[in-house]
Amino acid sequence: MTYAIYILVKWTLGFLMFWRLPKPNSEMLGSVRRQRVSVIIPARNEAENLPDLLASLDANSFPPLEVIVVDDSSEDDTSYVAEEAGVKVISAGRLPEGWMGKPYACWIGALKAEGEFLLFLDADTRLLPETLSALLAQYLEQGSGIVSVYPYHIMEKGYEHLSCFFNLISTMSMGMSTIFGQRLKPLGAHGACILCSHEEYFRFGGHSAVRGKIIEDIAIGQLFRDNNMPVRCFGGKGLLSFRMYPQGMGQLVEGWSKNFAAGAKSMHLAMLLPVTAWIYGAFQVVHAVALSSISGNFESLSWALFAYSAYGAQIFWILRRIGNFSRLTALFFPIPLIFFGLIFFRSVILTFVIRQVRWRGRYISIHQKN
Repeated sequence: MTYAIYILVKWTLGFLMFWRLPKPNSEMLGSVRRQRVSVIIPARNEAENLPDLLASLDANSFPPLEVIVVDDSSEDDTSYVAEEAGVKVISAGRLPEGWMGKPYACWIGALKAEGEFLLFLDADTRLLPETLSALLAQYLEQGSGIVSVYPYHIMEKGYEHLSCFFNLISTMSMGMSTIFGQRLKPLGAHGACILCSHEEYFRFGGHSAVRGKIIEDIAIGQLFRDNNMPVRCFGGKGLLSFRMYPQGMGQLVEGWSKNFAAGAKSMHLAMLLPVTAWIYGAFQVVHAVALSSISGNFESLSWALFAYSAYGAQIFWILRRIGNFSRLTALFFPIPLIFFGLIFFRSVILTFVIRQVRWRGRYISIHQKN
């Protein structure tokens, strides 16, 4: 019975850590027409993604002042695709020593931007027609700092559903969805979508101040927080979406391996402990089902299946708000859970032992603390 109570407590933590996803305040929508926004898109080998993003920007009800694509030494037709779409294209050139690729591309784009607001977007994001207006309305409501969005995850192939626990834990660990709401400051920003003012960005050093960070989005959010600026994070459903790692299992493994251990290292202890307890509870439930099935103990198996069903239902309740995950993903959650464990272990080895990760054909040495 004591063991069952421990599992119940860990399961309950899932609801406390993922109570609701906030949405931007739309009260200031009438004021956004006066704003000038520069959209900056860091792009390395993004020829396949750019057309959809640029089309969604073009279809927005609030047109940006300019769209800047920064080509980060791409080996495909990234520059050509952007030029054909009629947007401004900048070559990032050779990566200087001490810089990571994405922070440098964002910084180069910001230096050329003319708008009073800077909107940094990943190339795999897609906007809805009212997205820019909603982001600006939220910024005008808070008056300073950062507005950031965790995109709604769109998947088209079965293997992409293996990302489910990475998405779950990333959302929980940001602190944006807890039962405490705005009383708990988020861990940082989400790099797929960051809106801030031109003036504040350069006042605090922007991406230059986080040049060596692999998890640059968390770092830049913390940079603004350290300067007493508000950082607000929102869920992307009905606002912004992305499709992560569409090029196959290799890209998915590489992408999550690059980010996850460094991200866990940067988490506040108050977030790390409940998230770790919740995920450990999921592993315990799977272990209990397997062990009682092998032993043939019907009473233990009945309890274990009940706990399994509770975890599965909770996982589906969360997943449907962060991506188009199927019911089968929640029903067979041990598969993505084991995948998560393997990739997290791989990420730990790469981050803390080998101290080198690979992403988009570029090897990244890890020397700085992230």
